[in-house]
Amino acid sequence: MLKKFILSHSIHYENTVLLIDQTVGQIYEREISSLGLEVILIPSGETSKSRRMKAEIEDKLFVLGCSRNSLLVAIGGGVVLDLVGFIAATYMRGIDFISVPTTLLSMVDASIGGKCSINTSEGKNLLGLFYLAKDTLIDVSFLSSLPKLEVLEGVAEMIKHGFLGERSIITMLNNKKKVVSLDPYFMDKLIAKNRKFKRSVVALDEKDRDMRQILNFGHTIGHAVEIASQYEVSHGRSVCFGMLKESLIAQELGFLKREHREQIIRMIDLFDIAIDIDDILEKDHFYEALAMDKKNSSRDKIAIVIPNILKTSHCRVDHIEAKKFKSLITSG
Repeated sequence: MLKKFILSHSIHYENTVLLIDQTVGQIYEREISSLGLEVILIPSGETSKSRRMKAEIEDKLFVLGCSRNSLLVAIGGGVVLDLVGFIAATYMRGIDFISVPTTLLSMVDASIGGKCSINTSEGKNLLGLFYLAKDTLIDVSFLSSLPKLEVLEGVAEMIKHGFLGERSIITMLNNKKKVVSLDPYFMDKLIAKNRKFKRSVVALDEKDRDMRQILNFGHTIGHAVEIASQYEVSHGRSVCFGMLKESLIAQELGFLKREHREQIIRMIDLFDIAIDIDDILEKDHFYEALAMDKKNSSRDKIAIVIPNILKTSHCRVDHIEAKKFKSLITSG
């Protein structure tokens, strides 16, 4: 499927370059080599989403003679998709790229909606733009090579979608056995449902100025956790921690019923994604990262998503004074 997908697109371009997560490249080395195309391997991990890596890859594209009639193929997880999308958008003022998400997380999140970005020392995803891939291949067979913890990264995002009003996702996630066993037919349906949900939200607000921001449920706190831990705490677990804390704040403010928050807790506990990292709330770097979050209306107000597990249109973003936020986040 991978070979057919790439070759069906590459025939329309002067040249094609595969930009591949290094770990993925090692696993699928034989299939990738058989394509006979130029390959650039990208070191695995969040640290590759950097200005330095972007510049290194762009210099390699110049050496390879890439032009505006070149095609980039992003193969990997969210790091690769974000980075390659950003490069494609800015190289010679924009060239085409297609994406092949190889993780559950990137299948249900990064490959939808056109967000492309890199991190800086000031925070996560602070430099970027919106640029859509020309096509995306979803192939659940990639999931078989993932460690269990990597699968749970994607489950975290699906839990988020479910508690933003898409209850059918929660119903499917309750079938834990089929999720963790990666039943191909079941996962095809579950991934498709998540992609449909995210696309429906993005369609209402492509530039992330209003309704689309609800997709950041758990992410304001989650991104700050990632930064404060120097990415030792994974994205999925950070977001789950964020969902638990943001739903606590929503409950404390009277915007979320206790029983609804308890449903969120039970679903996260079902997959054992929750982690006890309350000590991170004592770190100054955590609050510095919160203050730099791009969704904030100012550095003195922190943006959180107020979920509504019954209706997506009732979810919203609230901006809370930083001092009040700190008091609420440590209250339970």
